[in-house]
Amino acid sequence: MEIHPETARSLGIREGDWVWIETSENRIRMRAKLFDGIAPDVVSAQHAWWFPEEGPPEYGWKRSNVNLLLGDRAWVDPETGSECLRSSLCKVYK
Repeated sequence: MEIHPETARSLGIREGDWVWIETSENRIRMRAKLFDGIAPDVVSAQHAWWFPEEGPPEYGWKRSNVNLLLGDRAWVDPETGSECLRSSLCKVYK
């Protein structure tokens, strides 16, 4: 997940640290990538992450898939059918 260096520093997070991204529905674990091209109050995480080394049938996708952060709530845009990932609040911590 990408996080602004100043934000990461204030949270005690360094490049490559494993961090939790948590919403009211769920939490996932990802590695931090410090990126000064992102707003300090925003984090960005890739969707559909999985771990091929963990093997079938799940390949560890339930640990780090950003889609899990919204749970089963009906947060779907009626026009596009996509989830509102860009407007969801989250907490980030080591």
